[in-house]
Amino acid sequence: MKKTALLYFAASRPPYEQAGDVPSVIFYGTDKLREDPAFDLCVRWVRNPFLQLLCRPLETYLIARVHVGFRLDQALRHLWAIRRQEVILAETDSTGLPLLLLKRLGFIRGRVGFISAGLINELEAQQHTRLFAWYRWLLRAADFIVCWSPLEEALYRDLTGARARSVLLEADTHFYQPDFQASLGDFVLCVGRDVGRDFQTLFKALEALKIPAKVVTSRARVQGLCVPGNVELVLNLVAYPTLLDWYRQARLVVVSLQEVHRFTGQRALLEALAMGKATVVAKTLALTSTYPLDDGREVVFYEPGDAQDLVQKIRALWQNEKQLASLGGAARQAVDEIPEDSFYQGLRTLCAELSDD
Repeated sequence: MKKTALLYFAASRPPYEQAGDVPSVIFYGTDKLREDPAFDLCVRWVRNPFLQLLCRPLETYLIARVHVGFRLDQALRHLWAIRRQEVILAETDSTGLPLLLLKRLGFIRGRVGFISAGLINELEAQQHTRLFAWYRWLLRAADFIVCWSPLEEALYRDLTGARARSVLLEADTHFYQPDFQASLGDFVLCVGRDVGRDFQTLFKALEALKIPAKVVTSRARVQGLCVPGNVELVLNLVAYPTLLDWYRQARLVVVSLQEVHRFTGQRALLEALAMGKATVVAKTLALTSTYPLDDGREVVFYEPGDAQDLVQKIRALWQNEKQLASLGGAARQAVDEIPEDSFYQGLRTLCAELSDD
């Protein structure tokens, strides 16, 4: 059987040598595509400093307008390799969009798809501008756009007419192993560095509750916010063994989300559930349209942006050992029911469909 020449265009070097020591979901299914006998996968990520300098004005302008990168220098650096591929899969919006421009200009003949993470929400605010029309022209050149929820897929199609497909992300249930016998500490854990997290509501709730908390995030996500004294901010990267210990020890986990037309906090939610933790999470449309979680049994929902509701939900659980244990067990069962390797399987189907055309 002839293999399909598939190029994975990454934002940085994927650490495949760490497979088994990190959750498999960080590879977005490409670790499995490397071993798939139907594909001949190669990976490119290197950037050229001279081309970066040459293309910087365009990328700087686009970042200022839509807050999403445009790595044209990277696409040009690897153009010769790209032209030899049947299917090109880009890891992010910033690596995928330049490929669409080159395809529109006739420099790429292969099929092109990319994994999106927030672009369509930025474009939603630009839809009456000439820049939006340019992006729509680019996006319609994509053979597929992978997004994270049915809500985001519908927004892509309604606003741009692009061929968007939502693919279900699973938890790495082999890497994340709960310890239901572990003693619980007296702290809340919240993990998340992505745009769309709602730390302002979380901090208001924690200040009112006066209970200890660890918040693992980046400086950009909390800039300008008043951090209560009972919150320990962790702004550096945390090694996975340490993070897993914090999950096991945490009395409960909070996933604080804004109501936006995309799924933020997805990995944080899945890893908390996989670790068998009682989890309080904002009830956003993106979440409920993607994972049918049972409120009060598998998670506890609170209204997005409502600090008082979050206070009440945490307070009701804090000393209820029986409910904490029940939620944790049902949480793990919920992620066990998601098909293993579902993201890889969805991605493989998209790539295989293109190679069969």
